Amino acid sequence: LLVALIAVLKSGAAFVPLDPAHPRERLAQIVGDANIAHVLTDGASAASLPELPALRVWRADAIDALDEAAHVALPDVLPGHAAYAIYTSGSTGKPKGVIVDHASFALHCAAIAERYGAGENDVFLLFQSVNFDGAHEGWFSQYMS
Repeated sequence: LLVALIAVLKSGAAFVPLDPAHPRERLAQIVGDANIAHVLTDGASAASLPELPALRVWRADAIDALDEAAHVALPDVLPGHAAYAIYTSGSTGKPKGVIVDHASFALHCAAIAERYGAGENDVFLLFQSVNFDGAHEGWFSQYMS
């Protein structure tokens, strides 16, 4: 999962965590609102995705996806580009997206790593769902150290 998230960030794309335990209708609403064209998943979770004709599903455990992805040129990633979007249920029950850009994400994680004295030999326990914004400072602060 962490390798996939870093790969998405390096590709210039933004990640939007989709919880396979959520109802397909909710996932379809998020996919539509975020205008998601590609989903990176594994075989076990792919079945929980909504069936949308414009959605390209990449299975990390499928060899053909790895072969095709190896030939993609990576764009420049700029500080103001979106890094990720987190969807919350909000008071209405309808998911609402919050976008975090690369600069804000990197600066926050660097500050967290410095604040806690994180070094290259430290290990962070990822105990929060990746669908929660707070989870990302933990894993990426380790990457920043």
